[in-house]
Amino acid sequence: MNLHELALAEEERLRKQVYVEDDHIVINVVTEYNVAKTRCDTPEKLLHWVWHLTEKTWMTNEIMRRFIEIACRENGIEMQNS
Repeated sequence: MNLHELALAEEERLRKQVYVEDDHIVINVVTEYNVAKTRCDTPEKLLHWVWHLTEKTWMTNEIMRRFIEIACRENGIEMQNS
């Protein structure tokens, strides 16, 4: 596999691991973990979930990043780049 193919495969894996179903963000790595979108619909609530999820042994930077991106997109939270 070339670098482009590897990146596409990684993106597909992450799409299967973190996705929106009904009113929940689903993280499906070791087991299915559901977070209601309303429980992370403000920056403060999202930060709480980020803190909570970092304690999970199965959490990776890539999965966390995708969770944050989805939570922000689904809840209209604007991420500021510095």
